[in-house]
Formats: sequence, structure tokens, C-alpha cells
Amino acid sequence: MAWPQNDTSRGVCGTSSPMRDLNHWRSVSIRLTSDTGTPNSRLAMRVYRSKRSSGRVSRMFNVRSAAMRASSLDGMGAGCMARTSGRDGGVARVGATGILLRASPPHCDDSSAMLHGGRAARDPAASGCVGRATVARLRPHGEKNERGARAAYAPPDPRPTIPGARRPRRASCALKIMFRSAIRPDLRHLILWASLLIVAVALANTFIAAYRVQQSALLQTTLELNRVYANKVAQATDVFLGGARQLLGAGADELGGRSHVEPLAARLVVERLSRVTNAFNSLVVVDPQGVVTATIPPNLGLLGTALPSARSRRLLDARTPVISEPFRAITGRWVVTVSHPIFDVDSRYAGALIGTIYLHEQNALHTVLAEHDFTDGSALYVVDVSGRVIYHPRIEQVGQSVSTSPAVRVAQAVPTGRARVREGDGTDALAGYARVASTNWTVIAERPTAMALDTVRSLFWRMFLFSLPVIAMCLAGIWWLAEFVSVPLRTLADAAGELGSNHAADRIRRVNGWYVEVAQLRAAMLRAAHAVAGRIGRLKRERAADPLTGLLNRRGAEEALDEPRYAGVPMAVVTMDVDDFKRINDTQGHAAGDAVLRRLADVVRSEVREGDVAARLGGEELAVFLPDVDREAALVFSERLRGAVQERVGNGVTVSIGVARMPDHGTTIDAVVALADQAMYEAKRAGKNCVRYCAA
Repeated sequence: MAWPQNDTSRGVCGTSSPMRDLNHWRSVSIRLTSDTGTPNSRLAMRVYRSKRSSGRVSRMFNVRSAAMRASSLDGMGAGCMARTSGRDGGVARVGATGILLRASPPHCDDSSAMLHGGRAARDPAASGCVGRATVARLRPHGEKNERGARAAYAPPDPRPTIPGARRPRRASCALKIMFRSAIRPDLRHLILWASLLIVAVALANTFIAAYRVQQSALLQTTLELNRVYANKVAQATDVFLGGARQLLGAGADELGGRSHVEPLAARLVVERLSRVTNAFNSLVVVDPQGVVTATIPPNLGLLGTALPSARSRRLLDARTPVISEPFRAITGRWVVTVSHPIFDVDSRYAGALIGTIYLHEQNALHTVLAEHDFTDGSALYVVDVSGRVIYHPRIEQVGQSVSTSPAVRVAQAVPTGRARVREGDGTDALAGYARVASTNWTVIAERPTAMALDTVRSLFWRMFLFSLPVIAMCLAGIWWLAEFVSVPLRTLADAAGELGSNHAADRIRRVNGWYVEVAQLRAAMLRAAHAVAGRIGRLKRERAADPLTGLLNRRGAEEALDEPRYAGVPMAVVTMDVDDFKRINDTQGHAAGDAVLRRLADVVRSEVREGDVAARLGGEELAVFLPDVDREAALVFSERLRGAVQERVGNGVTVSIGVARMPDHGTTIDAVVALADQAMYEAKRAGKNCVRYCAA
């Protein structure tokens, strides 16, 4: 906690100050020096703070000028502060915040002086010697510290604070130790909580392990299913292509049983083949020169023309059954051709029978590859040896080159297998692949990993939902047990923060000490509550009372008038001031003046009723607050009091009295007191020893 920098403070009664933060510190040592401008003319504060786990931490605060002297502490009443100024100036509050100052001049022969809301027995600074003061912070009842807990009073330390000396333990530290001891469970509860912790950890580990195992199993299962499916489709494709070649071979054999191929015979063969199978979208018969002699369907516009492309010429020149790679035909379609040579009776090459498969249109090959309609995000596609797409569920992908795809590169490296791959767009996929033996095409079945894991998550959440009733019952049991154990401790902890209140002991007494530790703590706190309540009562009385007269001081009067019974009640205010009090002090001494004030207070106490409030406002001025009194009754009381003072105080002492009434002369006590003071001064101007009623 840093002290306020560049702060020059002058203490006044009732004003807050940086020293209010002393509740954070254990003790403050103050050196009092003379104000003569000598090298020792400075104020030094050494602050020692206790830490939770280690020793003491000290910090020195120096003040530029010696604005604080023992004489400035002289006569400080409740709510007044010592005055300091300078670079790190602070204000030490006395009485109102319960700060006690004990001054002792170790370098002088004088005995120590006690400053406690009163006057100093000695002025160490006046004699030029260095004194030591110890400041102990006593937080008033109800004031909260920085953690929001209400503070209890701690007894003042009668000894000076010396660096390295062992400091007394505060009441709050004792309560903290008791509280920490109280929350330690016995062996049964320790075993219970340990068991619950183990169950919770085991349950969490079970869920996590189950998720991991199911995730791994599902990924492996998906990979294997994709591989099996790709292998099945590859085999079906191979069977289909083999059957298509056999049909073309049968047609070629029928046309080759002649010396030459007649166009009419060629047309009849292709028509019969088109009725027998839907494997081909078109059929063409060509002669050895590559001229088309028959077509199905007949509207292709190729009859009597020579095949123009070099690819077609190579098929003819091969004179063997051939399945081509995908290519774009003169019609603009992507096609695959299956051709079979025709030989005449003399085994001479007589042409070829060619079946064409349109990759963008429905046909038997498309039916084989699209046998399963996937709804789980899976996809199946077929590529040739160059990486060009032969089949894909999205038609627009057909004919595209995907040779750079990680899945294609992996799949083309081996005949069959499975792999987890990451596509170029960042998609993680589970791929299974197989090769079509007759064409070296590759069939790839893929499923996005995220969609596969969605199944695991769904399964995991279903398992979690089924476990919720048991988990809820366990949590309810733990909650009930924790509440049953912690309620007594929590009640005691709350009561510990209000040990100074009237109802603290009752709250502690009502705590159910059903186990040993709580019972012991409750007994200790009851003893502490009674001790603290007694000490706080004494401190409150000392703070609210004027030490000289025994009447209430200004703060005590304000607190008394704030009680609910005075709220909204008409009230007469009678203020009085001793006539020629300065003459008494100057001629007879301050002791005589003090004796006059004490006798005056005795007279006032004897004249007031029960429920009236009498207070010393300052100096020789006293005030009496009379609830439920009208103007006439207030004047009668004031005149009776004036006569009693003149008769019983003696030594010719008289008082001048001013009377005002609320709400006739104001709606607040301060305003009415001010008007009563004006009436009192009017009485003095009128000759003293008389009563005047406020005319305002």
C-alpha cells in the first residue's frame, strides 16, 4: 500500500485523511521533534506491516517540515486529528477512528505521556528532545475493511513498537486462526471428500477415455468401410467393362464371318446390340480405312465419314480390344470408347466395332458407380491413370484433372488401401481406394473427418445424457453434505465479523455444533464475543463522552440525536456559555476553569429530564436538547437552569443562555444550534446572566 504522494493535509474534526488507511498496517512509530529548524526538525514514520507468511516489511516516510509537534496533539478530542504537512504528509486521526497515540521521550528524563483523546502530560518537542509515539489502529464497529468484512476491535498495545521485537497478535489474527482450524474436517469427512474427488476424477476420466476410444474406433471403421466400398465398386466396374467387351467381341465375330463387312449387316448388328444392352450410348462400325459404315443412333451424322482424330486412328491401328482414356469427342462430349477389331474369314483386318460411353449422361456405367446415394457427406469418384475425373457425383467435375489431390496421389501409388488425407482446401478426409484391374482406373471413396466425428460427439452426448440422472443424484448428495457441514462454519464466520454487535453472541449461540470442531469453535467465539462487546462498549462511551465534564461531546450528541426516537420530533435547543470564562482562567488558572466546567456540568445533569440530551460543544459552551418542548416550557427551563448555575456553581459564575426551537427556527439541528448561539450572544450583549429566545 503506497502512501499518498505530494499530499499536504491539515486535520480538522470529522475530516477523513490518508491515515484512515492505517487499518492496513500493524503499527506506526512516530518520532516527534522540535520545530526550531534544527537538523532534527522533521517527522519520521516507520511503518511495520505483518505479512501472511514471512517477517516484517518496513518503510520510512519522511516529512519535509516539522509541522507536527506534541503540542499539536495537545487537547485533541474525539474526532480530531494531528496535523502534518509535506511531501509524504499524513493525518493521524484520534478518537473517531480509534487510533491511540502513546508518546514517550526516550532521550529525556521525563516520564512518558499518554495521548488518548485528551491532553498531553508533557510536550517532548517543546523541550527539544525526541519522542516516540505508537499508533494502534482500532477500526470502529461496523466499518468494513478492504475485503468487505466487518472489523472487530483489537486492544491497544501499551508497549512501543520496536523493530525486530515480537508484536502482539491481533484479535482478527486469532479469529482467522480459529476459522482456519474450524474448517479442517475430521477423518470421516476427509475420507468422504477424498472419495467424492476420486469419483469425480474417475467419472471425468471415463468420459474422456470413452470419447477417445470411440473416436479412434470410428475413424478406423470409417477408413475400412471406405476401402471396402471402393474395392467393391472397382470390382463391379471391372465386371461391367468386361461384359461390355464381350458383347462387342460377339458382334465383331458375327461381322467377321464374311469375306467383307456389308453395311447392311453392320447396321443390323449394332441395332441388335443396342437392344440387348444399355452399356453404350452409341455404337459405330468402321472399315479398315476408318470410314463409318453403320451407327446407332443414326442421327450422329458420322455415316460415310472417316474418323477424324488421331486418337481414333490409333485405336484402329492397335487391332486389339482397347478401352480408351477419357477425351472430348467432336460432338463436345467427354467420352470413353471400348473397341473390338473385326477380322474376315481369312483373318484379315476388316475394321472395328466401337462402343462409346458418354461420361456426362446416364448409362450403365453411371448406374454401377452411383449405386449408393450418400447422405452422410461421403463421396465416390473415379479417375484414370492421368488423374482426370471419369465419374463424380457432381457432373461438372467430370473431365477435370485432380492429379495434384493428396488423395489421388496416395491412391494411385498402391492397388488398394486407406488413408487420412488433407485436401488442398484444408478439408480433412478419410479415404478408401481401389484400382480397376482392366483399365487401371482408381476408385476413391471419401468422407470428411469432421462429419465422421460428429457421430462420435452425438454418441458421447447421448451417453452423457443417459448418465445425467446418476450424476445429478451424486451432485445433490454432495451438495447436501457440503451444506450440512459448512452452514455452522459459515454462520460462525459471519458472526466473527460482527463480534462487537449486540446480536453477535445470540447468532453464535444458535449455531448447531453437531460435530466436535464446531462446538469447540462456538465456545471460543462466545467468550471472545463477550470480551469484545464489553471492550467496544467502553470505547464507545469514551469516544462519545467529554473527558472533562462527563457530558456528551459534539459527536456523541449527534449520534444520540440520530436515534429513531428523535426523528421528526419538535425540539428546543438551549445553548449556554460561561460569562467571563477567560477572566477565570487568567486570574485563577486553568485548573479553576476546569473545576467551573465540571460543576456546571453537574448542575446541567441535575436539571435535565430523562430523554434530554446534554453535551459540551467545545470550550466553555454547553448545550441541552429538549425534545417535545414548546417555547414557554423551553424558556422556563432555561431560566431555572440559569438560576441554578448562579446559585450552585459559586464564585459568581453566571451563564448567558440562547434558546431556539426546531422546526420554528430551522429544519436541521445544525441550523437551530447556530440560531441558538446567536440568541446566546444577544444575551451577552444584553448584559450577560440572562436568557434570550431566538427572534428569527
